[in-house]
Amino acid sequence: MTFSTLMTIGATAMTASLLGAIDYQSRTNVVSAGFWFEDVTFEVHHPARLGGPLTLEEQQRIQLVARQEIEKAFAEFRILVTERRDSFYRVRVRQFLTTGRYAAAGQSNVFGPLGGYGAVSFITLAAQAMAHAPATASRTDMVDAIGRGLGRAAVHEFAHQILPSGPMHNTQDRASYEYWSSNRATQYYGEMHWSVARPKLEQRLSRR
Repeated sequence: MTFSTLMTIGATAMTASLLGAIDYQSRTNVVSAGFWFEDVTFEVHHPARLGGPLTLEEQQRIQLVARQEIEKAFAEFRILVTERRDSFYRVRVRQFLTTGRYAAAGQSNVFGPLGGYGAVSFITLAAQAMAHAPATASRTDMVDAIGRGLGRAAVHEFAHQILPSGPMHNTQDRASYEYWSSNRATQYYGEMHWSVARPKLEQRLSRR
């Protein structure tokens, strides 16, 4: 057996041991999920659609609703939503995101057993929240929808980080957190739920 083979076997064994230890820890301890707003100006496309720029109180309301959506989505699992920027999983809200030349609603860097970090776009998700607003929606309804959409987009990114091998996007359920696109009415209005990812989340995080 060559030295390189021994090194490969050793590295494989160490990786398996690390994965096993982290998986056990995640199922017996509460995992942290950091969520915060970073350099967000709260400017929106076509503020006239809202009836004017967002007030300070509305900005605070958006942040509150977004966090509540994340807490609601993960309420049954052993995961703690916090503002800590050194959390195992992290998602921040940025004013604007791009992937290449295109605007993005969200994105994540996934490191498997080492956690992950990502971001969601305020301006993209706010625009979609207003675009999908019912004709009867009030300004307050749309403000809450912006917060709801940001929180649900963050939930989607957290799920990518927690489950790096899927089964995200493998569903046609538009009212699920796993659905592949944020550009739909149910992202902002009405209730949402877990779909195909639920069994994997229960296995990875365990229930409270």
